[in-house]
Amino acid sequence: MPEHTITDTYRHALAEFEATLGELTEPVWELAPPCTEWTVRDLVGHVLGGVQFLHSVIGNGQPPDERFAHEPPGPLCGADPLATWVAARTAAETDLAEAELDREHAGFGGLALREFLRIHTLDVTTHLWDLRTAAGLDRALPGDLLEATAAWVAENAEQVATGGLFAAALTPPEGADAQTRLLAQLGRRAW
Repeated sequence: MPEHTITDTYRHALAEFEATLGELTEPVWELAPPCTEWTVRDLVGHVLGGVQFLHSVIGNGQPPDERFAHEPPGPLCGADPLATWVAARTAAETDLAEAELDREHAGFGGLALREFLRIHTLDVTTHLWDLRTAAGLDRALPGDLLEATAAWVAENAEQVATGGLFAAALTPPEGADAQTRLLAQLGRRAW
């Protein structure tokens, strides 16, 4: 995968998540998304925490502080979740402009930034579907995000199946499209 594709795809995932956040209305924040026992606010806080984590590690070179382990993560959203998101995304994207993708970071468990971006693209994209589902919005994922996510899942199938990152895989219906098959692999019932 070319270098620019990794950061472009990650930025696209963040932009899609932000656009979806902009469509949310107040009653949606306390609904349960399909992925966890969290609320929508907690789900957004979880994804927001990942973006803040990225900034913490590559923006100032410091390991993340305790606020990133907040459970449930909803309070990370603050009083204005969209404004909090925009600030975090802007900081992370500014950091990415100068970042070395092959540099390994202790804050990422020794992973190179390139691999962290792939993993976080998976997380943002999966939770984008969760968020859109909970809010009753169009659940179709953009092709580049679906492709990037499917590639990481295929390369890490054993970790996905046994790593506890996702719910147990489901069996999609015969003839299911690529998005439905991928989400089933990630424990989401998209049919």
